[in-house]
Amino acid sequence: MIKGYVFSNQLASNDIDSMVFRKMLDYNDGVLNGMELSNTNSSITIGEGNILVAGRPIGVIGSETVTAGTDTAYCKLVVEIDLSQTATVSTFEQVSFKIIKSTTAYPNVTQQDMDNGGTLYQVALAQ
Repeated sequence: MIKGYVFSNQLASNDIDSMVFRKMLDYNDGVLNGMELSNTNSSITIGEGNILVAGRPIGVIGSETVTAGTDTAYCKLVVEIDLSQTATVSTFEQVSFKIIKSTTAYPNVTQQDMDNGGTLYQVALAQ
């Protein structure tokens, strides 16, 4: 059987689209435009823009704010894809911004192989 993905009356799946982006960009992630960061003593705001993470284009409309807390720790602001979360026409919970922490060193990001069943992938935006 032959399957066409980007042809009339054929549907490209998110898995195929992201795999194509990843391979074309040699598995690099990065900001496409915008995404400026600003902060207060207890929060970080990510400005409007677009980023490519694990081959998936992600847009921030307006801005997103993450509470940073004030405890003493090594911290990284990450954008996280978690494919185990909900994605419907009306609800999208598979992408979030969060702060990961450690008391001994900057924590490692998790980057599971999204081309082979991985469901969790993080990219650091700041530390």
